[in-house]
Amino acid sequence: IEALGDRHAALERRVAALEGQRLATGGGLETDVEGVQQYLLGQLARATTAGPHGEPVPVVLDDPFVHVAAERKWELMDMVARLAERTQLVYLTDDAFIGAWARRRTATGTITLLEPVDG
Repeated sequence: IEALGDRHAALERRVAALEGQRLATGGGLETDVEGVQQYLLGQLARATTAGPHGEPVPVVLDDPFVHVAAERKWELMDMVARLAERTQLVYLTDDAFIGAWARRRTATGTITLLEPVDG
């Protein structure tokens, strides 16, 4: 558990550094969709052998496309769906666009969608 805490802290530092760099350069992920794709492919490639005995582990994506323009999200989500055929993915978001994409895919049975219950 301590190792997981260390990895989580390191990841938070890396994300903060990348966000700071993006803001400092005036750029945004919306202009670098190919970079987002390459990053995801790299993370998923590592996940295929990340378990203690070289087995695959699930990958949690926490709103990775939050800064991506809406017209590019559909393409990226289709890529995520293809990648999920080989690696278990958990995608967390409150993005209505991604929710609409997921509801359409749920109807075909290609993904499972869990949504909060209004209450």
